[in-house]
Amino acid sequence: MITHTHTIPLEPVTSKALAAIGYDPDSRTLACQFHSGHITHYSNVSLSVWEAFQAAPSKGQFYAAEIKKPGQFTAEKVTGVCGKCGDIGRLDQVCDSCGCAPYMK
Repeated sequence: MITHTHTIPLEPVTSKALAAIGYDPDSRTLACQFHSGHITHYSNVSLSVWEAFQAAPSKGQFYAAEIKKPGQFTAEKVTGVCGKCGDIGRLDQVCDSCGCAPYMK
């Protein structure tokens, strides 16, 4: 599991849809890590939405209804797959597992 994306620490969550979530209040960016290992950043997320997300009894339902909703937030996938070994890591960085190929979209 990637525990940080850029400067956003991730907190593990209990969810069928999500593995971890994090928030950067300075940039108002929400990070969501899925069980596949991929991480997506969502921009212009208010602190109140982040707090509601943290408090939601079902993180997956909140994500589907409030975060993933079309037109709500701009999403940017920040992880990719190594073309050589299939490992997942931050885009454009060299693979942590095989060390010989960059992670690609």
